Parts: sequence; structure tokens; C-alpha cells
Amino acid sequence: MSSKSNLSSFLQSSLGHHNRPVNPEQWWHAICKVTPNLCMSGGISNNNATARKQLGEWEAAGVTHYIAVHEECNRGHFVATNSSIEYIYLGVDDDGGKRDPKWFDEVTSTALKILEDPNAVLMITCWMGVNRGPSATYAVLLALGWESQRALHEIRTVRPIACTIYSVDATKWWVKRTGGDSQEVRKACAEVEQWHAENPLDMNYLIRAIGSRTGA
Repeated sequence: MSSKSNLSSFLQSSLGHHNRPVNPEQWWHAICKVTPNLCMSGGISNNNATARKQLGEWEAAGVTHYIAVHEECNRGHFVATNSSIEYIYLGVDDDGGKRDPKWFDEVTSTALKILEDPNAVLMITCWMGVNRGPSATYAVLLALGWESQRALHEIRTVRPIACTIYSVDATKWWVKRTGGDSQEVRKACAEVEQWHAENPLDMNYLIRAIGSRTGA
């Protein structure tokens, strides 16, 4: 995919498909465990009462660290004053364009350092938990040694609203990061694109459904 085509390509590929999880808004703030030590969800609510409830649920699930990858808001002070969870802000825009490899480096190096502690439980979220958060989680799984299609399958299994549109960029980053040549990059990215073609989601529908509740 070209540097500015992630979003439009995935929206176009979803047309005509009825791959719509039931009640997607119920998945927005759901805690979705990919591994016992790695979770995804939607971002901490702007409603303080809802946010405190979320943090309580996260702590009950054992979450010790939180990487927020949404640019829209930084709730670090709120998290620090209302929980024992360590907050790390690595926000980026969800503009559908190419992800900077440095962002994947930063997310994965931070995550791997946290996960050196076997008792740590890391939560990664963007705002809706549809693209940036799942894509960051995918990059972490690659860095942990997971095969790309296994990682995509597990992310989608535990979080059915995960479109993970930046997974192609993450794949390109990882293959290059581990010394792969241009042919290996093309092959790996083609495999990820094929997985998405075979497992489409109606992203426009998901964003509309969850976006109608963004004040919650």
C-alpha cells in the first residue's frame, strides 16, 4: 500500500462485505487479552466516572502498565491520580497514512522492557481500539517472535473490531528491522494484505458505531 492509501484501501475493500460484529460499541472498552501479559482496549473515557470504572476494571485484570497510542488526548495525570497503573504516552494521528518506523521502534522497545517483568500486564489502546492500538499490539507480537498471520488472527479473535490497518506498515518495519531484503519485505507484506483480503471488516461501520459514543 502507498504511504497515504491505508485508510482508503481498507474502506474500499470493505464495501459490499457484511463483516460487521454485533454491537461493536460493546467491544470499545472491553478488555481483550492477547496473551496473559498483553491486552488491548479502547482509550480511557473523557467521562471521569466512566474512566474510573475502566481503571478499576483494568487493575482487577492485573494491568500494571498502559501505553496510550492515540494523539487525541493525554490522560496521564488522570491515570496517575486514580490508579496504580504506570502510563506511557506514545500518541500518533489516525490519518490512514504510513506509520513512521520510529513509532514502531518506540512502542516495541517500551513494551519489551515492560514485559521483561513476568508479573507485568501491559495494556495498549488507541481511542477506539480499531486501528492504532491493534497495530501497535501487532508490532509488539512480531517483536516477541510471533508469525504475522498468527498475530493477526489472535488479535481479531480476542477483539473482533480490530481492523489493524497499519499492520502492513508494521510488517515492513519488522522485516527491515530484522535484516530482510526488499524481496522479503514484498513477500511478507503481500501475505498480510492477503490475510486482510480474506478476513475483511466493515471499518466504516465500526467507526460510525463507536464514534456515536465518543463522549462516553
